[in-house]
Amino acid sequence: MEDWVPRMRSQAEIAYMLEWFPAHTKLSAPFVRGAVAALRWALGQQAAPVTGRQATGPAEWAAVAREGDEAADAMYNGGRAAGGTFSAGYLQGVEHMATWITGGEGVGRPDGWPFPEEAPPAHA
Repeated sequence: MEDWVPRMRSQAEIAYMLEWFPAHTKLSAPFVRGAVAALRWALGQQAAPVTGRQATGPAEWAAVAREGDEAADAMYNGGRAAGGTFSAGYLQGVEHMATWITGGEGVGRPDGWPFPEEAPPAHA
């Protein structure tokens, strides 16, 4: 039996979430800032939100997963990370959105999601 490994969300999905999320979520402003920063970085529009690594194009799965891990680590280090000191809400936003970007369930998808849903492979 093969293990299901989540896939990186497509650039179209990430761009859609970047437009939708800030206007429709009721989460805290710091959380939204962190989530938006993760989305922009994943699209290659800005430096990584926690480590400050410069974007050279759209981020790859492993880099996004590491950035989410860095956010989680920083929460246990008083908000301190390579890229600065951040609030817990901001770091949670980065971590949760990084989980979503890498195929997990970090944040919920909006109603009417216009992309096909990925399902784990069926096992016999």
